[in-house]
Amino acid sequence: MGCHAFTSCRPPKRPFRKNIAAEGDSVIVAYGKSDTQLIQLVRGAVTQNKFGALKHDEIIGKPYGSRIVVPRGHVCILGLDPVIWTQTLPHRTQIIYPTDSSMIVGQLDLVPGFRVLEAGTGSGALTHALAQAVWPTGRVRTFDFHRERVERASAEFAQHGLEEVVTVKYRDVLTDGFPAIGLEHNPDGCHAIMIDLPEPWGVLPGIALFYLLGGRVCIFSPCIEQVQRSCENLRTAGFTDIEVVECVSRSYDVVHTLFNGTYVHKKSRTANDGNEGTKGAGCDRHLFPPPTKYVTSTTQPCEMSKGHAPGRHQDGSWEAFPRVRNAPLV
Repeated sequence: MGCHAFTSCRPPKRPFRKNIAAEGDSVIVAYGKSDTQLIQLVRGAVTQNKFGALKHDEIIGKPYGSRIVVPRGHVCILGLDPVIWTQTLPHRTQIIYPTDSSMIVGQLDLVPGFRVLEAGTGSGALTHALAQAVWPTGRVRTFDFHRERVERASAEFAQHGLEEVVTVKYRDVLTDGFPAIGLEHNPDGCHAIMIDLPEPWGVLPGIALFYLLGGRVCIFSPCIEQVQRSCENLRTAGFTDIEVVECVSRSYDVVHTLFNGTYVHKKSRTANDGNEGTKGAGCDRHLFPPPTKYVTSTTQPCEMSKGHAPGRHQDGSWEAFPRVRNAPLV
């Protein structure tokens, strides 16, 4: 059978997890940790950055993750990714970060082919995560009451190759509600609803008209008063299995710790106490009181708090320099 003009026989455009950078791709250029920039590859174009001129022709055809040499160093090219995109996107509103968006996607049980309605497009950070979860056969229809945000988000989704998955429309969901099943922007119903509005309980009374039986609803609220009122209205609307979750993320610094309980700063430090023997010596920070072969710094005393001994940092570590040979004990 031949393909009609209005039916697509080509594979859907892949917006995420690409292997090779191609012309027209939205590429994230990493200059360092938490220092990224989004560019769209155009053959013959040049992007100026703090390391010099970055020629797009030198990126096109390279695998993602490659290092590209520039006049004053090198940069890394990364494929479009919802997590890294949150570090680069222009903030039109407060965004939902990956710690919360990953929980939302998991709790909504999104899989390829699912249809999602979202109230509150904002900067589009969560929309990217939803689109990645339901791609390639799913659909995300997102609504916002601010026309300028709708226009800018629509342009970004098209630039990132999400136009086949994401549709953004101007609509005040608090006033007009979600489109009912069978209407233009919800023709077949949806499997999940995402609500990020200041007063989400205003949408809940008739929400059963918008989604399929057994669907899931997520409400993102930063204030406990909003959570309390939303839970009350969810019970009134007949919802079951109501759950309140708070996501907390904690990062740890990884350091090289010696068996005797010390670790050494990579950055050397110069003492200003006039002792030539200590100039240029590396500053060791001890997790326990330093042994006698070290002398604590007296020229730059550590900030002290109640219960902390002299020379000790508030994080519980001790700052000391290696003792000069034949120097008297303190």
